[in-house]
Amino acid sequence: MKELMRHLRLLGVALLIAGVALIAASIATGQGQVYLLLFIPVYVGTSALGMLGILVVFLGVFLASLGSAWRGLPAPTVPASDSVSPDSVAPPATAPPARYGGVILLGPIPIVFGSDARIAKWMMILGLILAGFVIASFVILSLSGLP
Repeated sequence: MKELMRHLRLLGVALLIAGVALIAASIATGQGQVYLLLFIPVYVGTSALGMLGILVVFLGVFLASLGSAWRGLPAPTVPASDSVSPDSVAPPATAPPARYGGVILLGPIPIVFGSDARIAKWMMILGLILAGFVIASFVILSLSGLP
């Protein structure tokens, strides 16, 4: 099972690279264009080559993330044999719970999540700082007169 997940991740990365190569080929042949919208690259394809590149990139991202997500699932356990009494087996050591958090910016609006209050507080601070940078960038660009 572990080997299958590793192969899925590798296949996903290979498809991601192949998709980017297909998109680059469509741009090189004039069948697609790339624009920069603020700092976000936008690809516009007008051919089957560009559409195939986009589909292959999405499939590659899906397979790579699927292989990585299954890596965290616990392995199936083998039931203990009847010859060992349950009293003689030491209880398994429990790992501390994982702590996580993150910020998603939708425009200048931060969406914060976290596994505990401390991490969520730090993510909110980070989100407000990033939102301030986004708002400052818009104000500076609008005052400079650049399109």
